[in-house]
Amino acid sequence: MNEIAVVFDFSPSSKQVLSFAVDLAIKHKSFVTIIWIDNKEYRSIVNIPSSNNYIDQLKAKVDSIIDDYVPQLPYINFEFRIAKGDNFSSVIKIVSELQINLLLMGRIINKGFRSLIKGDYQMHIQSEVGCPLLLFPVNYTFNKEIDSIYIAIDESIDTRQKLPITLILAKSYKSKLVLRAISDKDNSKVLDKYKEQSINYLSKYGVEIMDDEKEYIDTSLMKNLILETSKVVNKNKVALLISMRKCYSDSLLKKRTLTQEYIEQLEILVLTIPNKG
Repeated sequence: MNEIAVVFDFSPSSKQVLSFAVDLAIKHKSFVTIIWIDNKEYRSIVNIPSSNNYIDQLKAKVDSIIDDYVPQLPYINFEFRIAKGDNFSSVIKIVSELQINLLLMGRIINKGFRSLIKGDYQMHIQSEVGCPLLLFPVNYTFNKEIDSIYIAIDESIDTRQKLPITLILAKSYKSKLVLRAISDKDNSKVLDKYKEQSINYLSKYGVEIMDDEKEYIDTSLMKNLILETSKVVNKNKVALLISMRKCYSDSLLKKRTLTQEYIEQLEILVLTIPNKG
């Protein structure tokens, strides 16, 4: 976890996300990059009038925020980068260029007609960014404790890709792990095997593991998956969920992601990883 980046807009909620990033950086002595998107919405939040030197004013505001953390991070460097314009690809380009290990961002939505034309920033970024992405619900309040993390085990290679980052976060926050098998078809033998392999891998590193139930969650219906996931989250007081990067259509015009549903309905942290197969 050498490189952590935060999409930052100077709002109170994004400052809470930055506090989380700093806390994680302390644990891993990571380099922290603050990414600001240079567009109309972001400029209105930061309340800097358009002028030839607004970038200098912006950097001064960032320096002031960083100064608050310097006493905690004498050995960690910050960097400030600007993603130009409305195009989400500018954020992805910075993440790729700096070889970011983990990207953090709060809920970012294009509103009204803009959302129909350009879509949701969050959906685009989580679909295309090449590193794990940790997403925060609206009105998130920073908490140093993550008591439990939920990870769904399925039959795809994605399940095994989730395990290393899950382990890093669990050990960072001394979290217990809650495991549950999920599938859209009846293949309980394969699921049991993958689940056992996952438990064996995680157990080697001394992480407390809770096997939620023997029966798997049927994922063929999105509503059922979200309902059953919410039961697991509430029952085990889950604070962070490891999600698939899976899209589906909720209308003729719009696509949704499973992560969007979790963020909006469960209001907990959600980590997504790039799909590998």
